[in-house]
Amino acid sequence: MARKATGSKSKAEPRQVFIRGELAALVGRAMRVGSKAPDFTLRTYEEGLVGTFSRQDVLNTCKPCLLCCMTSVDMRIGTVQARKFEHYLSMFHHNVVGVLVTSDLPFTLNRFVQHEVIEHMIPASDDRAGTFGKQFGILLAEHAVLTRAVFVVDQNGIVQHSQVVTEFTDEPDYQGAMDVVAALA
Repeated sequence: MARKATGSKSKAEPRQVFIRGELAALVGRAMRVGSKAPDFTLRTYEEGLVGTFSRQDVLNTCKPCLLCCMTSVDMRIGTVQARKFEHYLSMFHHNVVGVLVTSDLPFTLNRFVQHEVIEHMIPASDDRAGTFGKQFGILLAEHAVLTRAVFVVDQNGIVQHSQVVTEFTDEPDYQGAMDVVAALA
């Protein structure tokens, strides 16, 4: 059960975030800049087929990767985050792998990317066991869904940017993430 926050929002423990002022625990270890991105496999949905997308798929592209993580594209703040990163990634002309990672079902993600015309991010779901969320340290313990976060992984699979959004309803540091992407692309 979440506890009421005392003090400033900026004093969240590293393994906790705030959801409208309530502390919420995260499962997994914090992803640190300079560490190897963990192996992961996410579910995708394209042309009527459920498939997978993995860390190895990212490495095979020999491109940097931006992982845009959120609970759901059906939440207003998630939609805003996805649209903004889609806009920024469009400037790199597919020289960066963008992955939109949510706790949504693959079918929900597919509907969203078609409706919003998301062309620069691969929609990928961590809807089953939350394995990606646990490995990247962004699974909300009480709700078993992802919190909002952004990671940039270089061509060698090393994390170059890591941000877990401290207050669930705030937006991430888009510029900070995109500066790292620009340096790698």
